Amino acid sequence: MDYIRLWAAVTIVYGHSTHWLKVDRVEWFDWINIFPGLLLLFVLSGYLVSASAEHCPDKVEFLKRRFVRIYPGLWVAFAVSAVAVAVMTSLYEIPVSVSDWMKWIVAQVSLFQFYTPPDLKSYGIGNPNGSLWMIPLQVCMYVFIMFTYKHLKRVSPGGWIFLIGILAGLNVASPHIMQALPTTAGKLYFCSPVPYAYIFYIGMFVYVFRKRMLPMLVKYFWCMLLVYAIWVHGNEYFLHWRFGLYVNTVQGILLCFLALGAAYKWGECRLKHDYSYGIYLYHEIFVNILLIGGFVSTWWAIAAVFACTLAVAVPTCRWVEEPAAAWFRKKAAR
Repeated sequence: MDYIRLWAAVTIVYGHSTHWLKVDRVEWFDWINIFPGLLLLFVLSGYLVSASAEHCPDKVEFLKRRFVRIYPGLWVAFAVSAVAVAVMTSLYEIPVSVSDWMKWIVAQVSLFQFYTPPDLKSYGIGNPNGSLWMIPLQVCMYVFIMFTYKHLKRVSPGGWIFLIGILAGLNVASPHIMQALPTTAGKLYFCSPVPYAYIFYIGMFVYVFRKRMLPMLVKYFWCMLLVYAIWVHGNEYFLHWRFGLYVNTVQGILLCFLALGAAYKWGECRLKHDYSYGIYLYHEIFVNILLIGGFVSTWWAIAAVFACTLAVAVPTCRWVEEPAAAWFRKKAAR
């Protein structure tokens, strides 16, 4: 799963960087976008967090593990972001009031990373670190899984299929729901767990029935990849069915099973350090810097985003995320 998480993070950086920095994508390389990175991260989270829910002795322990996994790295990334915003707003004379500074700080270090104060909406892409909208979404899904796992693990496969069908239906209905809501409510809905819950629960479903599911997903991986490619390209060039939020819902479902099959087909391939979280946390900080500075429409800007992101993601992983996790494991073992 390490390589899939890294791949997912890289595809997200590539997509965001080329979009915001107005760089023309290379057609032969653009195929990586058929595997949306955010969905890969969500389904792996659903699987791995279910494992954590099963092995944690109680809910308090579960929440502590999730906290240590998310917040130490997030707070360091916020510190880097705050320095970048302070420098860039000063250099380019972007006015930000003290009250909006305080609102942004409180939102970033708590659970409201999707909130951007009015003064900071003129900063870069319209948000100092827009990627962080998924942090509260993931935290909410962790809590849902924590409360539902032990009950759902006793549900039959048919019951699971019915549940995932309902959640996938919510994803299909989500664009229409957003249109019917006021603008602010629609934006909040987009950042809520509702449209994406089916992805997490597919991961949970595979974990619950892993003894039966994983061998099948591994065995038929290449067949699933072929079906996935046919669906994605067939829909893109012939069917043009646009339903679901973020990606076509059928594509999302197929990708979930494909990702988990790939994770165990090459399960022995592990990375010594997992930089994927840091890459996700930091990349839009540097996209903003380059955008405000006017470094757009060049592949050198994309290379700079990747280089700067890795320059801070690597030490954050080794000096913050991993020590925090090791400290927690040591404390829990006492």
